[in-house]
Formats: sequence, C-alpha cells, structure tokens
Amino acid sequence: MKIAVVGAGAMGAWTVKELGLSRDVDEVVVADYDESRACEVAESHGGGKARPRFVDAREQGSVQSVLAGCDAMVNATQHFWNITVMRAAAAARVHYTDMGGLFHVTKQQVELHEEFRRAGVTAVIAMGGAPGVTNILAKYGAERLDVVEEAHAWCGNVDDTDWSGYDGWVVPYSLETLCDEFSVVAPEYIDGRWVTDI
Repeated sequence: MKIAVVGAGAMGAWTVKELGLSRDVDEVVVADYDESRACEVAESHGGGKARPRFVDAREQGSVQSVLAGCDAMVNATQHFWNITVMRAAAAARVHYTDMGGLFHVTKQQVELHEEFRRAGVTAVIAMGGAPGVTNILAKYGAERLDVVEEAHAWCGNVDDTDWSGYDGWVVPYSLETLCDEFSVVAPEYIDGRWVTDI
C-alpha cells in the first residue's frame, strides 16, 4: 500500500513514523511546502519506506500530482487547507483522512460527501484526538446503552521528549490551530439540534 502524508510538521512526522512501522505499508510519500523538512521527516521517521516531495497545499493540482499512484492519504496540514486538499484527494481517487478542521471547516467538508461517493473513495474527516477518536468512542459506547444524557472525554498524550534545560511553554501542536480553538465560537448541539450557528 502506498500512502501520502501531506504536511511534514509535528503531526505529519508522527504519522510518517507510524506508517513506516506498519507491515501493510510499502511506501510513504512525505509532502510539504518546505522540501528540506519533507526530506528530514522522510529520512528520520520513514523507516526506509518514505520519499520526500514538494507540495503546495493551496493548489489542488499540486496536491493531485503528489497523490498520483497512492492508495490513501493523510492530510496533516493546517485546517484551513482541508477543502483544497480534500478536493484533490477526490479528484485523484485516493482515500482521505485528516486531523480535524475545527467545527467550521469540518462542516464545509461534509458537503464534499457526494464528490467522494462519485469518485468511489472514502473520506474520514476530523480524526484528531478530540474531535475524532473521542467522538467515535462516545458513539460506540452510546450505541450499547439504552439512554445517554452526556458523554465526557479526556484527551491527552505522553511526550517523552527530554525538555530539560528548556524554560518555556511547549506548544502541543499547531499554534494557529490552538489559537483558533480558543477564539472561534464553539458549536453546541443540544437536544438534537445545533443551537450555535457557525
């Protein structure tokens, strides 16, 4: 199986590492606007299976050319490029997943369902920690219960990086995404309907 990872930042690097360890994956394409970063991630995280490529995630054609011959892709770019990257995946007939788009981008992504259906490929969106895995686990649990009033989830990670000697705060993932998470109006789904308009 050949998988492309578009975006070679921290999340992309970890994704490449996991794919490099997988017996089911034969090749990983590591694509980023910063070619030197793509090379670094392919070399240090790809387990000998990865090769770097340049990509401009703002341009659908650039993404499509990277996806040629791939079976699936992981979008590890900033969420504001999700629509362009997602459309490229549908056009290239490549299965798609991403780390999430906050709610306002994810809502737009759902509207691409028909494009993916017509292309005969699957898009699994918002597969970050929360939303993402937490939502799937909550739904899985709720389906096995008679009544669910609330679902509470904790999401965290273990960072085994040696930060000794570093005095500052370590940003856990994209600072841009983090700022959006704290500044964009949060959606609310109460009693079966959206009460916050995004």
